[in-house]
Amino acid sequence: FQKNSMSVSSPPSNTLVSLSLLQDEVRKLEKLGADEAEVFALNENALEIDVRNGVVENLQQKRDAGIGFRVIRNRGLGFAFTSDMSPEALEDARRAALASATASDRDPHIHLPNAERQLRVVDYYDSTFSDHSITQKTERAREMENAARSANSKVTRTDIARYMESEIHIAIANNHGVSAQFRK
Repeated sequence: FQKNSMSVSSPPSNTLVSLSLLQDEVRKLEKLGADEAEVFALNENALEIDVRNGVVENLQQKRDAGIGFRVIRNRGLGFAFTSDMSPEALEDARRAALASATASDRDPHIHLPNAERQLRVVDYYDSTFSDHSITQKTERAREMENAARSANSKVTRTDIARYMESEIHIAIANNHGVSAQFRK
């Protein structure tokens, strides 16, 4: 990529999975026989841009998303995760978590956390995170590379200038009153 050949916008920001959806999933697990149930959702966007001598050598975007189910049934712990959000895949994952709990060793002391012990979620998310295009972020990497060369006349080359960012949205709910979400 040459400097003027990039005209790409940032990927759309992930939206948080609604807590009501997670609470619905918890109720479905209970109906299927879970004594205790917890549902965890994750959405992540990551971006990495490598610039060498003013030219983009690498531009990678990664998006991960999915829902995890953790259940306790008859003192056995089970877990399943899916990145497929279709109703069929969610049902398969719920049933897999329950089957895993049924097959696991029994632990008389196992419990999911309750809301009384819930940690306070600190909001330190920067809402301006996605205000800049990939083109602007690439230019920032070029500026870093140029600044390194300009800092001292002995600097004649740079190995690489790298711009990296990651945005993660997490939500969790269980049948003991835990219900929280945050972005970082």
